[in-house]
Order: sequence, then structure tokens, then C-alpha cells
Amino acid sequence: MPKYPYRKAGITWDRTFRNNHNQNLSDIADDIRGSYNALNAHAKASTAHKSSQIAHGDGLSVSQEIEIAKARIRNLVLEADGTNVKEVVDARVDDDGFVYPVLKERLDADKGEIKTQLEANKNQLAEMYKTVELITNSQD
Repeated sequence: MPKYPYRKAGITWDRTFRNNHNQNLSDIADDIRGSYNALNAHAKASTAHKSSQIAHGDGLSVSQEIEIAKARIRNLVLEADGTNVKEVVDARVDDDGFVYPVLKERLDADKGEIKTQLEANKNQLAEMYKTVELITNSQD
């Protein structure tokens, strides 16, 4: 249990000031030690969250974000032969951390996914339009 609020030191530099100051330092050290022990106990507990359970910015888990970053770093380091522009090499890693051998393959894969999504949305929109027409016609 934290020991704050800590003792007031006062304005005079006397024995009371020194004793209060020393006790405050001791209490602060105890509080830090207690926090550190509580953190370690939580990390070892079965209830502690794993990095795969913690959601992050784009809906990815912390574990996935780490793996993506590691893949990008591996890609940059392994391909650092002086002939490639680093940004282009880095662009070969997609948002799931998969490293494509060449950037064109990555762009083609992304384009294919976009086309698939557009086609699916187009079909869904056509179905919705038919539904609206049926509802409108049935009300006439």
C-alpha cells in the first residue's frame, strides 16, 4: 500500500526536516519496490493479458503489430545491398507482415483484393437496389 501523501519537510533545515526527508525517501523507495513487485506478479499471473489479446490501432493485436514490424526490419536488413532504395524494399511488406519478393507482386496482390471487394460491393449494391425497387413497387 502506498505511503503517500508523504511527510511535509518544512522550511527550516533542522533535525525534523532531515528526519522527514529521509523517511520520505524510504517511503518512496518502498512504494516503487511495491509497484515493481505488483507488476511482476501480474505479469506472471494467469490473468495477465498476452500481446495477442491486446487490440491495437488498426484492429490488429500488439503481437501482430510486432510481427509486421519485425518482417519489415528483416526485409530492410536482408535486402541492404546498396542497389535498392530502402523505401521501395520496405513497401514489399504488406499490412499483414507478408514479404513479397518484388514490389510488383505486392501491388498486383493488393489490386486483386481491391477488385474482389469492388465486385462484391457492386453485387451487394445491385441486390439492395432490387430490394428498394420491390418495396417501392409494392407500395404503389
